[in-house]
Order: sequence, then C-alpha cells, then structure tokens
Amino acid sequence: MAGTVQVLCPNGRRQNVKVTPNTKLLQVLEEVCTKQGFIPPEEYELKRGRTVLDLTLSLRYANLPNNTKLELVKATKTRTETNITVALQLPSGERLQHQFQSGTTLWEMLVYWQSEGGHPEKLAEVRMENDAMLQPVCIYMREEVIGEVALKSTSFHNLGLTGGRAIIRFLHRSVDSNTLETIQANVEREKQKQAKLDEKKLEHQKSIENVTENSKAAAVTMETDNTNITTATTSDEKYMTKAASCKDESDVVSRDKSAKSAVVENRTEAKTTLSEPIKSSESMELSSAVDATDVLKPLLKTEESEQMETNVTSSTTSRSANDNGPNGLSGGIDVGIPGVQMFRPGDMQLSTEQQQIAGAMAHTLMPHTRKQPKSQFTDFKFPEETKGKDVYKNELSEAKKEDYKPCDREVVVFSLDEPREHVAPQGELPDDFFNVTENDVRRMMVDLHKKVDLASSQALMTQAMREARLEERVDKYDRAVIRFHFPDRVVLQGLFRPRETVYALEKFIKEHLEDKSVSFYLYTSPPKCLLKDPAKTLIQANLVPASVVYFGSEIHKDHYLCSSLLSNITSYTAADQVAIQSQPAIEQATHSSGSGGATGVSADNTKQIKRPVSNTSSPTSRAGTKVPKWFKTGKK
Repeated sequence: MAGTVQVLCPNGRRQNVKVTPNTKLLQVLEEVCTKQGFIPPEEYELKRGRTVLDLTLSLRYANLPNNTKLELVKATKTRTETNITVALQLPSGERLQHQFQSGTTLWEMLVYWQSEGGHPEKLAEVRMENDAMLQPVCIYMREEVIGEVALKSTSFHNLGLTGGRAIIRFLHRSVDSNTLETIQANVEREKQKQAKLDEKKLEHQKSIENVTENSKAAAVTMETDNTNITTATTSDEKYMTKAASCKDESDVVSRDKSAKSAVVENRTEAKTTLSEPIKSSESMELSSAVDATDVLKPLLKTEESEQMETNVTSSTTSRSANDNGPNGLSGGIDVGIPGVQMFRPGDMQLSTEQQQIAGAMAHTLMPHTRKQPKSQFTDFKFPEETKGKDVYKNELSEAKKEDYKPCDREVVVFSLDEPREHVAPQGELPDDFFNVTENDVRRMMVDLHKKVDLASSQALMTQAMREARLEERVDKYDRAVIRFHFPDRVVLQGLFRPRETVYALEKFIKEHLEDKSVSFYLYTSPPKCLLKDPAKTLIQANLVPASVVYFGSEIHKDHYLCSSLLSNITSYTAADQVAIQSQPAIEQATHSSGSGGATGVSADNTKQIKRPVSNTSSPTSRAGTKVPKWFKTGKK
C-alpha cells in the first residue's frame, strides 16, 4: 500500500515523497536532499517532533503514522559508512558470514560465496526442478528481493545497511512469469527515478563549483587591484620626494615662517572665543592644529615637512603650558578625548581662591541633597498586653517533641528458617461452608457499589490535603513495627516513631552491623522501591503501622549482624507478640474479638439497607463453630 511522507526542509519548503511500507528512511532522506539541493545527504538527518529517526529502519518498523510529517535538520555528526558483517542463512540452516561494503549488491554477495567463498552449492543461478524455474530469493526484514534482475540492482545501501551486522535469508523459490514481469517493471522504474536524481545531484554540484570558482576569481581580482594601487601610491611618493628635494632651502624656511604665523593667529582667535560654552580651549587648539596642517599640505611628502610638524607640535605644547600659567591645571592624565583630562587627588594642589571657585561651581551644578525620609518603624513599640507572652507560632508550634524523639527499639532477632508453631483447629469445617450463598453475593454487590460511588464522588485533592489525610489515618499509631530482612534469612525487628525519618532506619541498621564500614541500601518490595531520601518520614515512605524492609549490599557475606545479636535469636512467635503489644488498644481489641470484628458491616449501614430474608442458614450456624480469623467477608 503506497503512501506519502511530507518533509519540511531547512529552506522552508515542503517536499512530498511517495513511499511504500518497505521504503527505508535513508531513501527518503537522500531523495529530499537531492531534490532540494542539500548536499551531501550524510550531513542531514530526519526528525519527528524531538525524536531523531533511525535511518536504517523501513516505514513499517519506524512506528510512524500514515501520511506523517517529518523534518530535515542538520546532523550533529556526519554519517560514515563502514563495512557490514553479513550472515547469509541457507535453507539447510548453515550461516555464511563475511564483511562487505555498503555498495555491494546482493548478487555480488552470492557470486562471492559461490566463487571465492568455496561453498559447493551454486547460489547465483536459476534452477530447474520438476519443470519449474526456481529463482534465487533474499529476504531481509520481510522485504523479499526476487530474481537476478532485482538482486543485481539492490545493494546493502538500498536496504538501509550502512554499518553493523545483518542477517539475510536465502532460498530458491518458483515464481510465475507475471510476478517476474512486475518485478522487472519496478526495477526499470527505480532506475529511471535514480537517473533523474543523479542528474539533479550533478546540477547542484556544478552550481556549487561555479559559485566557488566565481568567489575565487573575485578574490584574485581584488588582490590584483590592491597590488596596483599600492604600486601607484609608491611611485607617486617617490616622485613627490624627488620634486621636493629639488626646491630651494630658502623656500622651505619661508613657508615654515608663514606656517608659524598662521598657528599664532589661530591661537589668538581661540583665546577670544574662550567664553563660548560649547567649544573649549582644547577644541580650539585642535582646530588651530588642523589649520596649520592645511597650510603645510604641500610639504607633507617631504623630509622638511616632518621637521615642520615637529615644530608645530612643540609650539602647541609650549602654548598650552603658558596658558596654564601659575594658576592653571596641569599634570592630568590624557583619556583620549580632546579637551578632557583626568586628575587624581594627589596630582595637584589648589590654592584657597581656586578651592572657593570649585566649591561655588559644585554648589551650582550639583543638586541639593534630599533629606532622608523618616522611617515608619522609628516609633514602633510592641503592644503592652503581649508583654511576657510567647506569640510566635508556625507549622511546628503545635507539634509534640515526643513524636520526633526515638522510642525504645525493643530489638528482636529471629530466623525465617525456623519452623513456625501452628495451632491445630478445633474441628474441621464442612465443604458447604466455602460455598457462596445468595447473601454473600448481595454483600459483594453492595461493596462494589460503594467503591464505585466513592471513586466517582471523591473530590480532587492537593498534595498537602493528601498528606494531611495520611497523617490523620496513622495518627492513632504511636509506634511502627519495621522488620529488616537480611540475605542470610535473618530478620531484625525494631520499633520506631511514625515521624522518624529514613535516616533513623539506616542509623539503626548500622549500629547492629558487625562491620560498620559496609555500604548498604534499604528497599521495599514488591515493587522494588529504594529508600533514597533520608529526610522522608516513615509516614511519607508508607511504612506505618508495620512494614518489611529489605537489606541490600554489593558486598556478599555469610552474616551481616553482629555476633551478640545472632547469639540471642528468638522465635517468630516472640517477635509477633512484641509487634502486637506495640499496637494501640483498639487494634488489639479488634484482633481478639474474633468473628464480631470480621463482619465488616456497621450498625448504620444495617439500618439503611434492608437485607432480604433468606431461608438459607448462615455459615456460622451451619458449621456450629466460630468464623476463623483468616476468613473475612466483604465490607459494606
């Protein structure tokens, strides 16, 4: 059944690819890359959502829906093709194994085993058996390649194999002429399609090569132009140097004098415009230096021009020093901005008059300091009626300290290999006692209706509400019974407060180990759940009122507990007695009440539901004995 896959390319275009269930994702990738010009395809990969697809799989096994939409993205690592280890399974059960390249066809593989592999059976041929032609067939992942034509045109790369290992089944099968014609037509169609793709691939490669050549030619042209410009500039400089050397020295001196007079005039104009707020003295100096440079333009390429520039610089420096005078500011740090210098506290000393002027300028330019607002807690006082009282409260204010203090552990050690004492029953129950009566069925129906109503009417709860309900349910238990099962079938029993943490369990185990340095972990089962968080309480870890915790360690030993405990091993019955005594009085009364507490139906429920009267006698009356503790009927 044919379908279509739509691929979104990086250039924003969408490419539709016709596929079959046996089409490999690698073929889809290569076709899209060739048509859209993303070459080489080894640098790209296909994604669906956030999942990178395995290109070796076919659409049948890629877990993709019909008419799916994929995305072509840049791969983080370029794919490389390696040798493939192929195991050819023959009809006799024998497997021939060898390494081939990804471009090797299936027909070449059969020829190799027939000629070089030394296999006596002729694989790459068509057999005649009972007037029927048996064609060679290779099967890989439910994809059958039938006939010589198909085997010669199908390579490992077409099967999606670019590396790793693969198993291919080989056999000879009789194929009718219509099937062979269909296969040959499909092969010709695939060849034409591949030829068109190869043409497009060559066109893209040629366009890329043309762009590369054009860019290289442009780069060479730019380098040639730069070389010509540099050569022309050098020749012009030499010519100007020779022309300047031919001039008289007197002409140079006269021009020097005119340049100096121009600098002096510009300096005078700068002083007259000093009162303007926009321009500073340094900016005027810059403009004067620029004017002087304009005057000296004809001599810029001569040796005398360098001497002239030196004279102008020295004259400007001397003028700035004279302008500073005795009261001027000098010795500042140049920050690269014309007219701006930076001074540090130790760089200069100001006179009294200068300090007064600086203070007046600072008072004028700087805004007045705002008064700090008066704090609103300045006149705060605690109420007199709370004096001497403890008014601090938080979530732990009402907690009892005794709930968090360790209790008496009442350590008991017993072995699971010890036979338990069984109490013989007073009398055997008849067979009709275990038959389900009409009354039993009605009770079970009432229980089911109650569970359904409770599940449908139960409101959603937050995490805090669930924790609060759990706290209420286990609040009646003062102590929890924890039994630690060790790999040597020895059980260590201890009592803990419900609000003690998992760390208390680990500390308790470590105190009773023979080797304190042994690393271990605790878990509950089933299902296996490691007690990783040492800050969890026993209530949060669902270990209240009683639970079994298993001891695990990577270090194997015959015995983990210390010898003093192993020498005082008690019986299973004594451990049960300690556990029963640790439970509240309500629980003990429930255990000792016999059948009265096992009915599971309250008085209120009995009033609300009128049970039909049945002539069938109750199980208790039939047996003439009490209902055993292990038998519990349904609760309403």
